Amino acid sequence: DRLPFLVVLGLLPIPALALLLIGNPREKPEVAAIEKLRSMVVSEPIAARATGKPELGSTVPKTARDVRRLLLASLARRLEVGTDVLTDRRRTWRVLRRRGVTAESTELLLAQLNELDVASFASASVEAAATTAALSTQALSVYDRVDTEALEPLAQRGRKTGKGVAKVASVLLLAVLVASASVGAIAAQTSGSLWERATADYANRQFVDAATGFQQLSRQLPRDPDVLANWGTAAWAAGDTVSAVVAWQRAARLDPLAADLREHLLLLPSGSRDGVAEIPMMPIGALSVIGIVLWVVGWLLATWLFWQKRKQRATKPALNVIILATIMLAIASGATATWGARHLRADGLAVVIRPETMRATPEAGADAQGGAATGDVVRIDEVVPQWARVEHSDGRTGWIPADHLTLLSSSSSR
Repeated sequence: DRLPFLVVLGLLPIPALALLLIGNPREKPEVAAIEKLRSMVVSEPIAARATGKPELGSTVPKTARDVRRLLLASLARRLEVGTDVLTDRRRTWRVLRRRGVTAESTELLLAQLNELDVASFASASVEAAATTAALSTQALSVYDRVDTEALEPLAQRGRKTGKGVAKVASVLLLAVLVASASVGAIAAQTSGSLWERATADYANRQFVDAATGFQQLSRQLPRDPDVLANWGTAAWAAGDTVSAVVAWQRAARLDPLAADLREHLLLLPSGSRDGVAEIPMMPIGALSVIGIVLWVVGWLLATWLFWQKRKQRATKPALNVIILATIMLAIASGATATWGARHLRADGLAVVIRPETMRATPEAGADAQGGAATGDVVRIDEVVPQWARVEHSDGRTGWIPADHLTLLSSSSSR
């Protein structure tokens, strides 16, 4: 369940490392050709627009060749074809019609391109500049018309398709959430009734029934330390030491800092709480959250820092130390939480359900290696048919019949 989240955390350093490896750009990206042409026409001096004859020093393209070059580059980018395709009038017609441009607009564009071809050989005089200004305006008008009618580029169509898929996925996700909420509400109602019944049984000193009720509830809420603690308390009151050990051990491993659970464990014999059964007092949840937060903040700061350097902006040298310290603290917190979580897991641990003699070999008549009492916690090292080799909390090892053990991580009773 945590794999996707861990994958996201693992991919978080990639943007910062990519910026670090790519380095700074050599130059700014080139402005689109149509924007150059549009800015040139818009920035034409007021006096020139008033007289209709732009000055030679104005920002309007100086020759029709400039207008032709910018128009062809803009059309090639908009239609996703090479500029060589647009130099062939027949191929240009076919491309425009396939892109959804009307025949009238196609004729206008071809006529505009022909006019630009002819005007490209005009001399660079004031009259030629005025003609160029008019051609620039006409070229922009024809381009805008083609841009409006042509189908969107494949990249934009893909993005729109992605948006549509995202909408469908959102609807499905909402439906799943609603269904999950409904199932959760039903489960909560069932759990609530079980809790009330078990609590009432305990208040009426019907400890066996109360323990049975809390045990059933623990199957629905296996990671709820309160349910497990109550199950253990009811089982202990009913004289069921094995169930009390299982419930209190599991509850304490979910909430290792709970003082009341520590007090419950002190009621058990040493074989049920020492050695392999010992539970380290570590704030695993807090360490995990701190590690995740520091990891995210550290790499976001690193990404921002490398981005600033890529833009050649000044940054404070102390920021490098802060980022390094943040990431190192995140690693330390995560490593500590991982170590603690590994020691809190009950994998391989079992509880002895009745007094048994530990044997040197998996045979009933083998030499005795001492005894194991009811409720003792042992670690299973090896399993063979009908026998299990275990390590006792006091360090002794030996073989015990497998049916005399119940797994500590299992919610089932004997």
